[in-house]
Amino acid sequence: YIALAHEHGVGAYMETGYGTYPYPHIDGLQCAGSSDIPMGEFWFGTDIMSQFNPWGNVIRSVASAAHIYGRPLVQAESFTAWSHWQESPALLKPVGDEAFLNGLNRMVFHQYTHQPVLDMKPGWQYGAGTHFDRNITWWEQGREFFRYLGRCQYLLQMGTFVADACYFYGEGATAFVPSREYIRPALPLGCDFDCLNAEVLFRDVTVKAGQLVLPSGMSYCVLVLPEDGVLSPGVIRRLAELVKAGATVVGPRPRKAPGLDGYPASDGEVTRLAAELWGTKEGPAQGERKLGSGRIVWGKPLHDILAAKGVEADFAYVVPGGENPTKSGATRLDFIHRRDNETDVYFVVNRENRPESRVDCTFRVSGKLPEIFDPVSGLTRGATAFSQAAGRTTLPLEFAPYGSLFVVFRRPIGTEAKGSSALNFSVLQPVADIDGPWQVRFDPASGGPRSVRFERLVSWTKRPEDGIKYYSGTAIYRKTVDIGKSLTESGRRLYLDLGDVKFVAEARLNGKPLGVIWTAPWRVEITDAVRPGTNALEIDIINLWPNRVIGDASLPAAKRLTKTNVTYEKGTPLLDSGLLGPVQILSDKGRSGNELLH
Repeated sequence: YIALAHEHGVGAYMETGYGTYPYPHIDGLQCAGSSDIPMGEFWFGTDIMSQFNPWGNVIRSVASAAHIYGRPLVQAESFTAWSHWQESPALLKPVGDEAFLNGLNRMVFHQYTHQPVLDMKPGWQYGAGTHFDRNITWWEQGREFFRYLGRCQYLLQMGTFVADACYFYGEGATAFVPSREYIRPALPLGCDFDCLNAEVLFRDVTVKAGQLVLPSGMSYCVLVLPEDGVLSPGVIRRLAELVKAGATVVGPRPRKAPGLDGYPASDGEVTRLAAELWGTKEGPAQGERKLGSGRIVWGKPLHDILAAKGVEADFAYVVPGGENPTKSGATRLDFIHRRDNETDVYFVVNRENRPESRVDCTFRVSGKLPEIFDPVSGLTRGATAFSQAAGRTTLPLEFAPYGSLFVVFRRPIGTEAKGSSALNFSVLQPVADIDGPWQVRFDPASGGPRSVRFERLVSWTKRPEDGIKYYSGTAIYRKTVDIGKSLTESGRRLYLDLGDVKFVAEARLNGKPLGVIWTAPWRVEITDAVRPGTNALEIDIINLWPNRVIGDASLPAAKRLTKTNVTYEKGTPLLDSGLLGPVQILSDKGRSGNELLH
C-alpha cells in the first residue's frame, strides 16, 4: 500500500515498533524504514524508567530505522497509559525526555477524545491513553508543557543524529534493537549507536576515510557484529569488502550460518570465509587482523577500540569530588547529539528526581561558543564559564530534578577559548519565607467551599471537609506579602519558589501574570512585578480528576459531580493535591553576566 500511496502523491506511515520486540518475525528495521515516517510508541506508568523494554527498545528501533534509511522524522504514539487522569505535565516530562534521548523527534499523542457535551466532565474516555482533551483539569495551563515539547522536537529534528558505533543486528527472525545499556558488546559511556540490518549493509554502506557512511548522511567509526557467531556467507563476503576498503569491524569469528538455507554446506562456507577474514588459526581470545586498509578486531572492549582510533566520549560529566556515575544513587545524566552542518545540538537530561547544583559536562566540540537553551522557559544564554582544549569543551551545568537542557554550539570562537566566570547560572538564596495563613477559594460548582482559611499549607486530602478532600479542579490561593524596599531596589533578580506543587500552578503578583509553573524547580521570576511594601499574591493550583471521581464512588448517582464512563472503586487512595510549599522568595547573589540571546 506504500507504493500505491506514492503513486498518488501521498506519504505513508504505520506504527511498526513491534517489528523488533519482543519476539519479532520480520526484519523490523526494514519494515520501519519502508515508512515515510517510521513510528513506534512509548507508555506512561507509575515507574517511569521501566517503560522501555530492556530487550527491545521501541523508540530506539524506529529511530535506528529512520537514521539508516534517511528518514528525518522519528514518530511515536506517545504517553499511552491505563492511568486515567493521573498524568500531570511534571510526571509526563521525564517519560517524554527518555523517548527524546532514544531518538524520538515527533510525538503523536494518545489521545484526544472528542467531548461534544459541554457540561459532561471529565467525560467519556477510551480505556487506554493519557487523556489530552479540553476536559482535563490542566488543559488551559498545559500550553507551557506543549511548548516545551515543541521546542525539544524543533531542535531534535535539526540535522542528523551523531553516533560512533553501528551494530549489525543479525539476520535471524529474532533480531531486535536493545536499549543502550543492554547493547552487547557494551557501548562505552558517553557514546551512542544505531543498529543496521542486512539490506542496508549490502545496498548502502560505503567506506570513506575509515568511516562507514550511509546516503542518509550518517557515519560511524566501527561496525559491531552480534556476539552469537551467526553470520551468513553473503554477509561475511560483504564484511570483507568493507574491511579491505578501510572499515573497522568488531566481532567474534562466526561459527555457523543462520537458518537452513544451504545447510549443512552453508556452515562449511562460513568456516572457509571466516578463515580469510579472521585468519586460518583460531588464535587468542582477543586480537585483530589487518586486511586491505581496514581491520577486523575481536575480544577487545569497544572502549579500547574507539580510543585506539582517537575517538573519545561524545559526552562526559564529572561531579565535583569525583563521584562515580555508575554507582547506585549517583548523578545520572544522559544525552543525545545532533549535527546540522556546522551546528552541534546536545540534549542533556537529569535522569534522577533530585537537583544537581553543579556538574562539569564535557562535549566533543571546540572552536564554538557553548549556548545554554532552557526548553522550559525558552531562554538561551551564552555560557560564560567554560574551557576548550584538545577538541573538547567543558562547562559547569545545573539541573532541576528530572531537568533538561540543550547545549548548542554554532558561533565560532578560538579553538583554545575560555569563559570569563566560574558559573553559568545565578546562585539563589532564600531572602523571605511566605508562611502563615492563606485564603483559598474553591469552585462551589465543583463541590468546594467558596472560601476557606488554610493556617498552613497542607494537601487537600488532609483537610476534614469532603468538598476539599475530594475536590478536583482549580483553587486560588491568596495572600498579601510585605517586601522591603532594600530588597526591591537591590538590583538583584527576585524569584518566587513554590516548593512542592500538586500538580500545576499559575501565579499573579499585583495583578501581573507570572506564568504557568508546571515542573521542578517550581519557580518563577518576579523582579518586574514586585514592589516595595504590600504585594498581592495569587496562585492558581490545579490538581487532577481522580480525587473527585473517587469521592463520587461513595455517593448516589444523583449526587455525583462527575459524569464519565471511567470509575474508581470506593476507598482508592487519593492523590496529594494543592500548594504544599514551602513558599519562599529567592534572590540571586549578583548577576552571572550571562548574555541573553534572542
